[in-house]
Amino acid sequence: MDLNALIEQLITEDDRRFTRPSRYYTTRTPEVLARKHQIISQGEMEQHIKDNELVEYEDDNGSYSATSVKQIKVIIEAGKTCLLTLKPQFLKVIKGNAELKPFVIYFRTPDIVHMRNTWKPHLKITEQEMRKLIQEGRDIEIKYSSFFDDLIVFTDRNAAYQHLLTTSKRLMEEYQWVPASWVKR
Repeated sequence: MDLNALIEQLITEDDRRFTRPSRYYTTRTPEVLARKHQIISQGEMEQHIKDNELVEYEDDNGSYSATSVKQIKVIIEAGKTCLLTLKPQFLKVIKGNAELKPFVIYFRTPDIVHMRNTWKPHLKITEQEMRKLIQEGRDIEIKYSSFFDDLIVFTDRNAAYQHLLTTSKRLMEEYQWVPASWVKR
């Protein structure tokens, strides 16, 4: 099950409503150039990190990639829903930024029986790797569940897609509870 493919499906089917932010990169690669991401210097990236201007970043042996708060704000101001896949350690950063209006959906790994029947035939994955994924998911849930607004057990791509569409529609139509600190006076 590929979460990024699910997100790309949402964007492809309704690009007036959904998008992903462009990312900052410090290294030029064909993928970076093909997706029209922004290339910045190592020094600029380190300054963005120091100034807390990023919601997340990765350092892959000195080659950085990151998503900026500024890029997300541009998407929100355009009236679109910004879709991100974040590592759990960055949930506190995004949930702590009221301007970004975050709604976090956690995709839980299904149980071992379901993985055997649906994932294993399509992926080259061992029983041990499946068990490791399930345990890592449990660990994330225990440590970060207070940051989750919704949870989807990723058993079926179509069901997950429909859940995302329904949730998105609900968020657009219904009032949502927000912390008092998010409301500007």
